[in-house]
Amino acid sequence: MKDKIIKNRQTKITIFAYISIILLIISISLGIYKYNEEKNAINISATIISIENNNNKTTATVKYFVLNKKYEGQVNLNNSSNLAVNETTHIKVDMRNPNRQINNLLIYVSIALFILSLILAFISLPSFIKYIKNQKRIKLLRQKGIYLQAIITGIYANNKGKTHKKMYPHRLRCQYLNPQDNQEYIFDSEDTFLDLENIIKQNNVTNITVYLDKTNPTNYYVDLSSLQPKINIINPLEFMKNNSSDNKGN
Repeated sequence: MKDKIIKNRQTKITIFAYISIILLIISISLGIYKYNEEKNAINISATIISIENNNNKTTATVKYFVLNKKYEGQVNLNNSSNLAVNETTHIKVDMRNPNRQINNLLIYVSIALFILSLILAFISLPSFIKYIKNQKRIKLLRQKGIYLQAIITGIYANNKGKTHKKMYPHRLRCQYLNPQDNQEYIFDSEDTFLDLENIIKQNNVTNITVYLDKTNPTNYYVDLSSLQPKINIINPLEFMKNNSSDNKGN
């Protein structure tokens, strides 16, 4: 029995968290790449050979020298630039490969990805970490905790919970009377948008399973899936075999 609304929220949070981590890794990788690129970059003067204007974009063919060897390339000029043929402009090239010019595009991309990763992390990581910790806690309670059958006492809306279509989530409340010390314990389930009243009515249940840390009664998990009846799955081949044997005996 799964709450699709809660499940979808958890899925979205998980996706956003992973995307934020991936973007962070990419931005750091680009930053490292740009750092290494800048270590091998040199600023030189280039002479403009020709200028072309295409679709409001001005480009210039330039020539420059690196270690007394001539190279040619193209650079973008600002439309407001007053540069003309035979004038000089400054360019940055890779010393290891002088044919390759270096610009600052990677810096802007890296910064943009880094900021985006921080925004996504701020939105998703706290909820994602909380979800992971809660899942580990529930798993540990199932494996090493004790379980008991508590009596269902009611269902109430959690007005502090995150709404869905202006509807608050609900929680199931149950109680357990410890026969050893006659102390009463109250347990509340996690938020859910399941129709608990209808589920309880359809399955005609009055008790629910609660997993409990025997050393810390405040650490517990109300298992809403226990509201559904357990179905024993029978192997059809075994069922037919047993039926066949019974018929032969008759």
